Amino acid sequence: MKYYMIANVGTYLNSHYSLNFPQHLFLVQQFKTPGMFGVAHQIKANGGEIILDNGAYESIDLDLQFYGEVIREIQPDWIVLPDKPFSSAEESRAISLFFLKQLQDREITNDHYDPKYIYVPQGQCIDEVISEFVQCSHRFKSEYFRLAFGLAYKLWDSRMDMVVEVSDADIHPDTHFHLLGARWDPVPFGGINKIKGIDTIKPLRSAVTGADYPIYGAKIDHQDPVINPIEEVYKDSIAKFCEYYGAEI
Repeated sequence: MKYYMIANVGTYLNSHYSLNFPQHLFLVQQFKTPGMFGVAHQIKANGGEIILDNGAYESIDLDLQFYGEVIREIQPDWIVLPDKPFSSAEESRAISLFFLKQLQDREITNDHYDPKYIYVPQGQCIDEVISEFVQCSHRFKSEYFRLAFGLAYKLWDSRMDMVVEVSDADIHPDTHFHLLGARWDPVPFGGINKIKGIDTIKPLRSAVTGADYPIYGAKIDHQDPVINPIEEVYKDSIAKFCEYYGAEI
């Protein structure tokens, strides 16, 4: 399980370490800040891997046109398909599949760009969410798709309860997962071999505030243009996060 860096724009615009980190998850709203397209281009030039997230986890109203513009400009390796947290599985799936069709029909991108996709199953009860995970694991080709654990985890007592229950369902054996965000209590998710990635801003929060796990200190706005942690402290914080959560860089 790889750790995907999430940082605020101030860190990205000023930190050599962040530009050379191998995996990143960007929130689409971060690209409203001048200079961030250049950051993404530099990371790609350095061989970095990028996931572009639609921002639903942060409760933003997604501008699909702007999302498409960002995709065209930075050509991320992975695109988190638009979803609607806490809606029915059918309603959220329809939003995702509509955007996926536009991508695959080249209405948004060109013929030379072939991204991979992260689909976030939703639902209004536990059984509905599990059913959506199962159906989509058999529907989507695993080499082009990952299924993500998103805000639907709030239907369970804990994120780990969701992960275990979904993993124990009739999931296609080739399915791979991604964890959108990390909870407060360190859990060794890396021990579940189908989980390929986890992302969170919490190591940055720890580095900036000096708080240690499982306390991360005050929240940091992803679009904050000023905060930029000391690089050695940031490295240590990411290493400690990976140790606690069973992730690797």
